[in-house]
Amino acid sequence: MLVLIAIARPTVVSLLVSAAVMFVGWFINIVTYGILQKKQKLITSGPYAFVRNPFYVGTFFADVGMSIAANPFDLIVLLICVLYFFLQVLFYGLQIKREERDLLALFGEEYSAYCRRVPRIVPSIRSGLRNGGFHFEWSFDVALFNRVFSRATGAYLWLCFIWGVFLVSPKGGCFLSGSLQFNRLLSDRLFLPIFVAAVCVYGMFKVIEDVHKNEEKRKAKGIQFS
Repeated sequence: MLVLIAIARPTVVSLLVSAAVMFVGWFINIVTYGILQKKQKLITSGPYAFVRNPFYVGTFFADVGMSIAANPFDLIVLLICVLYFFLQVLFYGLQIKREERDLLALFGEEYSAYCRRVPRIVPSIRSGLRNGGFHFEWSFDVALFNRVFSRATGAYLWLCFIWGVFLVSPKGGCFLSGSLQFNRLLSDRLFLPIFVAAVCVYGMFKVIEDVHKNEEKRKAKGIQFS
C-alpha cells in the first residue's frame, strides 16, 4: 500500500470508482464482523449463507478498489497490483485451510454439513436463499469487538492519501516524479476537512474498539466494574 502511494497516478474517475468499490467490500466486512463470534458459535446465516469466507470476499473488493485508486492503467501500477494479489491469494489460501481445520476440530460434523451446503470462496445466491442469507442478527458490539470499523475507516484514510497524491502531483504524474505542488492541498476546499475528519474517525474507532475489547475480556474473566 505504501508503494502504491509512491507510484500512484490517480485520476478523478479512478478515485470515485475506487470509493464505490471499496464501499461494497467494507459493507460486506462490516455485516460479516457484526455477526461473527470467533470460536464460540458456528455462524451459518447472513453473509455466511452465501459463502463460507465472506470476509475474504469483502477484502477482495476492498483491495480491488484500492488498486483502482492508484490507476492500474499505468503499467508499473498494474504490475505492483498483480504482485500484491498474487501474494494475497497465496496467503489467504493458506489462511483459509488453517481456519477450516480449526473449525472442523471445534464443530465437527456441524461444520462438515455446512461445508457441503455453502461454497468456499465464490458466493452463491442460490445457497444464500436456501440457507437463511437474509435472516440474521447484526450486533454493533460484536462488530466493535472484531475491530472492523477502524479497518474500514483506515482504508478510506489510505484513499485520502491517494487523493492527496492526485492534488500535489503534476498532471498525470506520481509522487516520485518531483515538482510537487503542496499548496494545492491547502487551496482545495474539500481535501483538508475530509482528511482531518477521516483521521479523527479512525482514531475514535481505534480507541473505542480497544476499550470495548478490554472490557469484554475482563467480563469474561469475571472482573467486576465499580
